[in-house]
Amino acid sequence: MNTRLKCLLLEDEMPSLAYLKMLCEQIPELEVVRAFNNPVNFLKDVAGLDFDLCILDIEMPGINGLEVVSQLNGKPVIFTTAYSEYAAEAFDLDAIDFVRKPIKKERLQQAVLKTIRIIENGNVHKTFVQINTDKGKTLVFFDQLNLIRTSDIDSRDKIARMENNSTLIFKNLSFEKLL
Repeated sequence: MNTRLKCLLLEDEMPSLAYLKMLCEQIPELEVVRAFNNPVNFLKDVAGLDFDLCILDIEMPGINGLEVVSQLNGKPVIFTTAYSEYAAEAFDLDAIDFVRKPIKKERLQQAVLKTIRIIENGNVHKTFVQINTDKGKTLVFFDQLNLIRTSDIDSRDKIARMENNSTLIFKNLSFEKLL
């Protein structure tokens, strides 16, 4: 990619926003178009802004970052948060990356370079999915699946043979939903 990614920032805490903006300005592949500290103001202005990527916090008052993503029309997103319990839900929303606070420049740059690779390849697709299994909610990486078949015991369940020869039972999942 010859040009820099135009990015929007959304972080409700002003010191964190200033720090994030400073880090982004040190990454040559990024150009910060605008920084917001309020999700309501962000949503009011986002439709009129030209950007390639959004870097946003999850925990914010009123509207959280997971809810904001639905207004971004499929634009790539990097989430920043101190709360790891949001990771699975963030990736369910096709987030490019999930960077834990306190944010380090090297980790943020890694997420930005990953975004560039994905945009250049025209590939903003998931590489895994979260599924209810016999072992609870599990992240299943597509490249580790060898075979999926219907369970002999319950046709609503699917048996998945993994690359390491282990098996998982996908609970109450149709092939249509799985696709």
